[in-house]
Amino acid sequence: MRMANGPQSSSGQNWWSSRDGKVYGPYDYETVLYCRQDGRIVDDDYVKQGDGPWLRAGDVLPAGAGMQPAPVGHATLTTTPAVEPTPAQPARRSSNTLVIAVVIAGVAFVLLAALAIFAAILLPVFGRAKDKAQQTQCMSNLKQLEMAMLIYATERKEVLPPADSWEEAIAEYIGDAAILTCPKTGKRYVFNEALGGMDIKHIEDPARTPMLWEPAVDAEGLVGPHMGQFTVGYVDGHVTVVDTLPGAN
Repeated sequence: MRMANGPQSSSGQNWWSSRDGKVYGPYDYETVLYCRQDGRIVDDDYVKQGDGPWLRAGDVLPAGAGMQPAPVGHATLTTTPAVEPTPAQPARRSSNTLVIAVVIAGVAFVLLAALAIFAAILLPVFGRAKDKAQQTQCMSNLKQLEMAMLIYATERKEVLPPADSWEEAIAEYIGDAAILTCPKTGKRYVFNEALGGMDIKHIEDPARTPMLWEPAVDAEGLVGPHMGQFTVGYVDGHVTVVDTLPGAN
C-alpha cells in the first residue's frame, strides 16, 4: 500500500475502513489496490499499513482508470462493504420527503380550518351563555333591591324612599352593595323617579309599574344590555325581561 512514505511490500498487513465504520483486512497491497480500482474503496475511506496511522484513501492510493482482475492467490474480501447509494436513491428520498411535507401541510391546513369553523360556531354560543348568566344575576339583584324597597316602605307607612337618595335609604337592608350594579355594564340600576317618596297604596297598577331597571347601552335608551333586552323589577315585587322599557307611571 502506498502511504505517506511510498508503496509497501506485499508481505505487509494492510487495512481499510469504510465510511460506515466497518474495518476490512488484513490484505496485501495488491488486493487493497484492486479494491480501490474496483470502486469498493473510495476517496473518503481510510487505509493503513500494520499499526501505522489511518490515512485518507484518496490521498495515498492511486485512483486507477480501469478495472484489473484480482491478483491470483491473493485474499478475497471477507466482508462486503456497504453499497453506496446511487444518485437516484437520494432523489427518491427527497421526493418522498417533499410528498410527506405536502401531506402534513395539507392536514395541518384542514385542522386549522376546522378549528376556525368550530371557533366561529362556539364563540357566539359561549358569549350568549355568559350573557344569559349575567342576565340571571341582574334578575337576582333587582329582586333583592325590590325587597329592600318594600321593607323600607313597610317601616315608613308604605312610603317609598326619595328618588335622589334611594341607594342610601335602603343600604341597611342589603347585604352587599355590589347588587346595585349591573354585572354586564358595571352601571348602577335606575330607580323610577316618579315613585320617589310615593305611597305604594296610591300606585294604581303595581304589577305593571316599573320600579327598577338596568340602564340601556345606547344613547337613545332603546337597547338593553343583555342581547338587546332589559331586566325590570316592578312595584309588586316581580322581575321580568322585556325588549323595551315600559312607560313609568
